[in-house]
Formats: sequence, structure tokens, C-alpha cells
Amino acid sequence: MHQVVVLSYQDVQAMQAELEQARREALGKQMMADLIEIAQLDKQHHTKKGTGVTHDRLQNHHRIQ
Repeated sequence: MHQVVVLSYQDVQAMQAELEQARREALGKQMMADLIEIAQLDKQHHTKKGTGVTHDRLQNHHRIQ
């Protein structure tokens, strides 16, 4: 036996609004996670690059003296 559910137009709109809000929240959380990951990767890149440059400069400085 099948059941039929009748929703008013307002109920459908309210459900759509809730789904849209949930979708936006999920996208916002994903964007924040992505931005945090990008910041961490960028920091690692700069740290490695900066350390290498500093180390190379120190080696070159000692060779010159």
C-alpha cells in the first residue's frame, strides 16, 4: 500500500531553505579546511625554502671568510 504526503508550498520552501542552509554550512566547513591546509602547506614551503636559503648563506659566508 502506498502513502501520499501532501505538502504545502510553504512547507516545500521551508525544506528547500533548510537543505540550502545545510549545503552552505558544509561548503563553508570544507572551504575552511582547505584554507587551513593551504596555509599549512604554504608555511611548510616557506619554512623549508627559508631554512635552505639561510643554511646556504651561512655556508657561503663561512667559505668567504
